[in-house]
Amino acid sequence: MRQSRNLIFAVQLGVVVITLFVCGSCDKKKPRDYKKEDIVKAMYDIDLLTQSAPRDRETVVPDRMEELVKFIFDQYEDDELILSFFERSDRAFTVTIDKETGVIRDPWGMPIKLIVESPEKYVLISFGPNAKDDHRIADDIVYVFNPIGTEPGHYEHLQGWRP
Repeated sequence: MRQSRNLIFAVQLGVVVITLFVCGSCDKKKPRDYKKEDIVKAMYDIDLLTQSAPRDRETVVPDRMEELVKFIFDQYEDDELILSFFERSDRAFTVTIDKETGVIRDPWGMPIKLIVESPEKYVLISFGPNAKDDHRIADDIVYVFNPIGTEPGHYEHLQGWRP
């Protein structure tokens, strides 16, 4: 069971990495924006780890980021597996996760914000390079997902850039 779950994660992570590589190299005029790639990957991984967490029907997915991070770590037996989603072997990964405080910081050093609009609609927001809340426009990066669903979430806003 555990090996099959690890295999599923590896395959899904591979798809994300390939997608990011292809999208990052589509536009030859612009240099790759590793910070945006990292935040895209981190938001997708939070979604994946939340949806895939082993739990029973009575388990409630937390509605605060700090509790959600702790929930993810508590649901899996292997902290290193979770941390491996937030690391890159080819260079320094610019998104950090702190298991103790439950804070995930975006590439610009600001905490990623979680807004729960309903039990089926969680919104992750990075305020982007300007580090200020632009109400989901300007340079804010907005990712929406269903924490109890099975389909990956989607990006509502990525200024001038799509994963």
